[in-house]
Formats: sequence, C-alpha cells, structure tokens
Amino acid sequence: MRVLLVGGYGLLGTEIFEQLQKSVTFEVIRFDKSQFNLLDKDSIHEALSSVKPDIVIHAAGYTNVEKAEDDFREAFEINCQGLYYLIDCLKATCRCPLLYFSTDYVFDGQKRTPYKETDRMNPLNRYGWTKALSEDIIRANYKEAFIIRTAWLFGNYGKCFPKTIIKKLQESNIVPVINDQFGSPTYTADVAKCISQIFNLPYGTYHVVNSGMASWYDFAMEIAELLNLDKGKIVPVQSGQFGLRAKRPSYSVLDNTKWSKLSKPIRHYKDALKDYISTISI
Repeated sequence: MRVLLVGGYGLLGTEIFEQLQKSVTFEVIRFDKSQFNLLDKDSIHEALSSVKPDIVIHAAGYTNVEKAEDDFREAFEINCQGLYYLIDCLKATCRCPLLYFSTDYVFDGQKRTPYKETDRMNPLNRYGWTKALSEDIIRANYKEAFIIRTAWLFGNYGKCFPKTIIKKLQESNIVPVINDQFGSPTYTADVAKCISQIFNLPYGTYHVVNSGMASWYDFAMEIAELLNLDKGKIVPVQSGQFGLRAKRPSYSVLDNTKWSKLSKPIRHYKDALKDYISTISI
C-alpha cells in the first residue's frame, strides 16, 4: 500500500514515517513543504499523478497559534485553501482515502466533561478557526476521509512541552507554568501506531489521544518527577499572566471512547510519558 505523507518531517509526521516504515504493508513517500506546495495546484497534481498513492496522510499545516492572530491570511491559505486544493486534485487524480489531522482547539472549553467527536465546534482563536473550517471543507467536499483530532503532542522529532520544561528547569530558578488549562497530553508515537488501524474503520471523525487529563502545571510536575528535577522551581500561574494574544480553551480534554470501541484502546498519558522520558538524555 503506497502512502503519500504530506508534512512528513515535523513532530508528528516524522513519527508517522518511522512507524509506517517498520511495516511491510506500507511504502511511504514523504514530502516537505519545498517538495509539495499546498498553495500550488500544479505542484499537488504533479505529485499525486507521479506517486499514485493508495492513501494520502496530511500532517502539514500552519500551527503557530500566537502568530496566526496577526498573520491570519497565511494561516488560512495553508490550512484551508491548501486543503481545498489538495481535495480538488485528489478528485482529479486518484480519489484515494485522505487522513487529515485536526486539533482540540476547534472547541471553546466551556464543557467540563471530555469533548466527543459530535460536540459543536466553536474555536476561540484564529488558528482554531482555520482548523474547524478545514474540517468543514473535508466534510462538504470529500467523503473518503478520516479526520483525526489530537492534542498536546509531545515526541522525539521536534519542539514540544516536555523539552521546553526540561530546558527551563535546567537553566532557571523559577519556572512559571499555566495551571488553569486542561487537556489530553499525547505521545506522537502512540498516535503514529494507530495510523495502520485507521484504514479498517469507517470514514469519519475520531479523537486519537492518550487517556487521562492534566493541566500544563500537572504535566510539568510529572516530567520533573520522572527526571528527578527540582519540582520546587515550578510555579503555578493563571493563563492571563502570560500575556498571550490567542485565547486557549480552559478545558479541551478529548474523549477517545469512539476510537477505543472500534480499535485498540489507547494507554494513559502517564505511561506514555514514562516511555518518552526513557528515550531522552539530559
């Protein structure tokens, strides 16, 4: 099975590439943004016609939440217009299944129970708005699609919260961490391992996150404890004290029950974090 992986060199994309490469079932061709220009339909059409994929995994996108507040046009072009171009080209070439990654930021955080796939989207920031719109674009224009919402990703192949916290704990005496936002910390390796199972499921929207929930403060304390770093340096603060322009949902925990009923249940994020910590050196 030939897989075209768009955005195959990022935090999640690299992990997906590494996991699928281990399987004899998949032949993976990955492109970065210089090879696969989402804003150039000719480039997309040429790539699809050349590769002739059985599956397209779309792991690329504009992900800078803060910058999107000022640079909305670029975020919209990459996340929405580029996706529409891709769908248009898929229809004209191979019409194979599309797997698209979305985010917990499509929700407003008003709930206090985990969000289900059917809950109404109501993003608080411009980045979240582009992801919600991208989901709508897929649902309206391409039925052979899987929309995978994931959240709070950490892993070995790019910037992530644990790496940032470890560095700050090594270099600073005080490390302020937000304690009024709650989500689903998720290991990229666990998401990547789910990919091969997705194609046996019905098309639709799925939440693929590790089980459990935490605040950023909880998450930071667990990281410090696993590495025997000084937890006393970590200071809980309200999100308003950080002066961030983009609003984040105060609660964006995702319910992965739908996935767990149809496929293999996903482990708790604390178990995943232990595995991740065992792979890094400080």
